[in-house]
Amino acid sequence: MEILLIVEGKEDKEFLKFYTQKLKLGYKIEEVGGNKNFDLVREKIEEYNHHRVAIIFDCDDNFEESFNNIIKEKFNEVKIFLFPNNQDCGNLETILEKIVRHQNIIQCFNSFIECINRLGYEPPDSKRKLFSYKEILQCNPKEMKAEDFEKCFDIEHKFLEPLKDFLLGLKNE
Repeated sequence: MEILLIVEGKEDKEFLKFYTQKLKLGYKIEEVGGNKNFDLVREKIEEYNHHRVAIIFDCDDNFEESFNNIIKEKFNEVKIFLFPNNQDCGNLETILEKIVRHQNIIQCFNSFIECINRLGYEPPDSKRKLFSYKEILQCNPKEMKAEDFEKCFDIEHKFLEPLKDFLLGLKNE
């Protein structure tokens, strides 16, 4: 049986495409444009009715609320994983910050953000920080290839273990 992963957005899809390829998993991945777009989720589930389905969304600020928002939609036999690790609050950027290959660059950004905060300005968000990180390492942040991704991020990082276990578990059910 084939497996369909339903994700929020383009970045989630790209990340999971790289990661599932690294794990040698041939999963289909569809984005639905946000974690509240349950009508489109339902359409994707119906479109891929012979597939095992997993929803992988960001947890954002409240794990229980995020999980329950999916559960209350009553999708039959759908597995759920919430970024970053299926227990803590966060999102894809949380994962990427944890698995960067060059923590010293991220530490520099964090010092910069502290300085900007002290000056009373709004600092850049995590997406902009990671975009700049990829640009510094000359990984095309708009069209990353697998080798660029691995140049910037440690795909074997232990922080990915819960996601890896979840993805491999889908295959083995």
